Amino acid sequence: MGTNLHASTRWVTALVLTLVAAGCSATSHPLGTAPRPASPPTSAVQADQGPPTPTGVPPGLVTDPAAFAGQGRLVFSYQGGTYLIDGQRRMLEALPGGSVLSPDGQWVAWRVPDEGGSQLWVRRLGNGGPAQLTGLPPGTFAWSPDSKMLAVAFGGSVTVGGPGMQVHTLMSLQATEEITTIAWSPTSARVAVASAHKLWVGGPGSDTEQVAQAPEGLDVAGWSPDGQTLAYVLTLPSKDPPISSTELDTVPAGGGAPVRRYVSEEARILFAGWWPDSGGIVFWDDPMGSASLLADGVGLLSLSLAGGAPRPLGTALSYPDWVSWAGGDQIVFVVARGRESWTSKSLEACDAAKATCRAIPQPAGKVSVDPAWSAASNQVTFVRADELRGADGTDSETGGPAWVATRALWIASPDGSGQRELTAAGRGVFGPSWSRDGRHLLYLRDGALWLMDTISGTAARIVTLKLDPTAYFYGHINWQEQATWWKG
Repeated sequence: MGTNLHASTRWVTALVLTLVAAGCSATSHPLGTAPRPASPPTSAVQADQGPPTPTGVPPGLVTDPAAFAGQGRLVFSYQGGTYLIDGQRRMLEALPGGSVLSPDGQWVAWRVPDEGGSQLWVRRLGNGGPAQLTGLPPGTFAWSPDSKMLAVAFGGSVTVGGPGMQVHTLMSLQATEEITTIAWSPTSARVAVASAHKLWVGGPGSDTEQVAQAPEGLDVAGWSPDGQTLAYVLTLPSKDPPISSTELDTVPAGGGAPVRRYVSEEARILFAGWWPDSGGIVFWDDPMGSASLLADGVGLLSLSLAGGAPRPLGTALSYPDWVSWAGGDQIVFVVARGRESWTSKSLEACDAAKATCRAIPQPAGKVSVDPAWSAASNQVTFVRADELRGADGTDSETGGPAWVATRALWIASPDGSGQRELTAAGRGVFGPSWSRDGRHLLYLRDGALWLMDTISGTAARIVTLKLDPTAYFYGHINWQEQATWWKG
């Protein structure tokens, strides 16, 4: 699942979380054919006893892999280690630190530090031991969307390769430049590479083109779902330091001139996502680039690539998990006034293309947060809780255990009809996420991840993460920053 957003979201568009992991074997490798002599060099899988996969599981780690059967793979962090619950093999295993799961969920790649910087290793889950991937330099890496290649940033260069294929150097930068982002197109072997001030697009067998340069700063926003267009944000020279303006641009994936889409005067553009049909972009507009204004809610805007000015959808906090697409160009998000989760929070459903919105009904004295839509069942799940207000009508200052205990799991149609509480989930629920089949929900409760069958109403604890919701600011916690679910 690459982009550089505000630090509070820690959102990097098109890249997977560094907490995940998978691997491959030396004898069976989907990334390419057997190594063969070639010039330029090819990368190869070198069998070795190498750094073994960790085997120890720390005391107190409680898991139930059998209850996760058929639900893909779950990678999580616990007491500084990285672990995998494999729903296909119904087992728990430890993974090397810093492992990155391939998009197809079958492999992991990780770096092993050594005197030369690091070595790149890979392993296929459930089949064989670790093996070193030679021919590629050490450095920051990212899987291609088809899981056949890795792009590696090392020093001022970016190299793409895989076993049995030619190593391709996409670019070599000046020694003073440091690569900050590698973002693969979701549909092709095109990759966007950015430093703090420059952006290139290229791929194996094609020319690499510098498409943008920004003296004050550049952030990769993300590739469109159809892989045809890349969006990015430029920070413009400030006329009134330290307040800067920002510019949202796009560039065709196959090469061509960038297109200026929108300039936000004395404000910061924060990318929220593409329309599912790739026809437009949704973003937050943060006046004066103010962290305080952003924390209390700023305008969420929708911009059509067909032309015209962006159109407002509502006021929202810059939490990625509080924005969910609900089929077509429909979006469901949390309308927010103020930073506390326990007051002035409701759900709104909008047509992003038409910028027409409607409130999803909720009872008085309640708040609704954490929306997520299922394509398989066409349902929206969310969390509903009591609203806390001070005696004088001002916001309460605490969302402690008593408030957490009011957080209940609900589902409804995308228009808000047919709302019903899933009482079997219990109370204290955070961050529900749908399974691929649209029948099961994974959510955080009591510091553990639980899996619920929404048809039978049964729920099982999958793993105890020991995350304390009351320790997080303003009653918001995104457990998906601590764990990653490959849904199969």
